[in-house]
Amino acid sequence: MRVARTLHDHLPRTLDAARSGEVGSEAASALGRAATSDARRAVLADPDHGCNEAFLLDQARGLAVDDLRAVLRVWSHRADPDSDERGFREAAEREHLTLSRLPDGYHVDGMLTVEHGQQLSTALAAVTPVPAAGDPRSTAQRRAQALADLARTVLEHHPVGAGRVARPRVAVHVDHETLARLVEKALAREAGTATGDRPPSGFTPEDLRRGAFFEDGTVVPRAVLDRLACDGELHRILFGPGGEVLDVGRTQRVFSGPVRAAVVARDGHCAFDGCTAPPRISEVHHVRHWARDGGRTEPDNGVLLCYHHHELVHRLALGVARVDGAWQFTDRHGAVMRR
Repeated sequence: MRVARTLHDHLPRTLDAARSGEVGSEAASALGRAATSDARRAVLADPDHGCNEAFLLDQARGLAVDDLRAVLRVWSHRADPDSDERGFREAAEREHLTLSRLPDGYHVDGMLTVEHGQQLSTALAAVTPVPAAGDPRSTAQRRAQALADLARTVLEHHPVGAGRVARPRVAVHVDHETLARLVEKALAREAGTATGDRPPSGFTPEDLRRGAFFEDGTVVPRAVLDRLACDGELHRILFGPGGEVLDVGRTQRVFSGPVRAAVVARDGHCAFDGCTAPPRISEVHHVRHWARDGGRTEPDNGVLLCYHHHELVHRLALGVARVDGAWQFTDRHGAVMRR
């Protein structure tokens, strides 16, 4: 209704062209949104102005809608730059970002200025590789992964600021009993006496305080814990019965330095079939799991995987093996995953 009223009051030629079908509804709407200030409406109505309504209508007849919108953005700025400045200031005041916790994830909502939107759009494009063959995710799903990759890249590689004593990190707390059970299972697998990973169906109130948790108390799924234990930093902090710190261990078993460089030099990019994600958004996955299977942190036991495919390998429990000089991925049934 607003567009119709604007066309009726300020753009009579565009209204006639829209009625006759000479220009489409999208083009007419785009032209209607150009008449947003007195200065712009004056230019549109001036019969002697070289960029009046007749000029814009000619552009609408010959351009695709996206190209027309690009012309109108420049036209609007030239016709009334002060209005553009006011619009930017108002947009900056409306700028916000809301991250709301839901039972099964987070909801993101917000509004960015053109400047910040351009920065985010460019950054997302930089960390979003060409989709691998067979990747079923939509563009929106891949963009969500890219946003998470940006956050992880900042947490892992951003230099420490002057006001920080340590780089920011996501912490996962694992109690001693849970860690001991993982070690027992690893030893059982080595001995060939493992009986399966299915947890008992019964649990006690005390069990609610055991396990692996993020700092805010959210339970860490087993697949996520496996991936974090695969190539994340591990710090051992041993607490006594009264909560006192008894021992603090060192970061260990991470692919870093020359070992990571060797894996990157060999693989070049994410080794998942058809994926070309660069090393900066990739991690080195232990082919034989370090904590669970006793795998060593050495190039022969490491494969470069982007954040998405590293999570996918753990979530789907994919098998990884090097066959004839190339990495091969298999599903739970042993079938080779091909592009």
